[in-house]
Amino acid sequence: MAKKIFEKSKILNAAIKQKTASEGYIKENLVINKELKAFIRSLSAEEYKQLEENILAEGCKDALVVWNNNGQYVLVDGHNRFNICKTHNLDFKISQKDFRDLDHVKEYMIKIQLGRRNLTQEEISYYRGLRYENEKQKSANVQNLKQNLSEKDILSPSVNTAEKLAGEYGINEKTIKRDAKYSKGLNKLTPAFRQEVLKGHTKVKKQDIQKLAALSNVKEGSIKTMRSLKEKLLANAQKEGGDSISQLQKNIVSKLNKAVKNKDKNLIEEIKKELTALEKALTDQ
Repeated sequence: MAKKIFEKSKILNAAIKQKTASEGYIKENLVINKELKAFIRSLSAEEYKQLEENILAEGCKDALVVWNNNGQYVLVDGHNRFNICKTHNLDFKISQKDFRDLDHVKEYMIKIQLGRRNLTQEEISYYRGLRYENEKQKSANVQNLKQNLSEKDILSPSVNTAEKLAGEYGINEKTIKRDAKYSKGLNKLTPAFRQEVLKGHTKVKKQDIQKLAALSNVKEGSIKTMRSLKEKLLANAQKEGGDSISQLQKNIVSKLNKAVKNKDKNLIEEIKKELTALEKALTDQ
């Protein structure tokens, strides 16, 4: 009897040692995934200092959430706590959570951010937009696996996702889609500049950020300052204005030729209106 108890005790101790060694390995080899950085809410200097003081006084109480992605241990939640613990050589707990894939991780992280207190309105719009884009893509991937889709079916993920999230947050679908443009535009800012906007420290019109989202020649993370943002938007506005003037010019010449050829007085009246529009466009440049 005593021998059996002894053997069980040895097995239990071995299992505990193996678990401890495994956790120690994970803690030393945590990976910060760059693609997930956009889903992490940055703390202000004051918030970070308060968190640091709490951890130094009471230890790191909450476990860091980790995803085992085929042997690569990705940190999902607890980035600020992790940095503080590493800086002060403090121990911390980990909790492994299963995820299907990276999109599932993103979905989880966005929901965590949206559940936090004291979010700015900019942060709420940003994370709703990220969630919309993530879920729309996931829904589209599922749809594309099916056979014999109609054109309506292929387009439906966007509509269904917007409708679903609008109902969940008590807003309309147009707001969700504007949030998506807002998040796309904000991701074209550098992380530091983006956080300034999200925290409300730097005021930028939402419409300007949404316009930035539509500029295909602007890469993600490339806009560093308000000045560079305004320069990009101004350059695009001037280009659009130039295109508009060029089109007006073509319309006027075409209608003038037709009016002369067909002796059409009605076309002359239309030409007058377009000349007024051309004059305004030239004045606005």
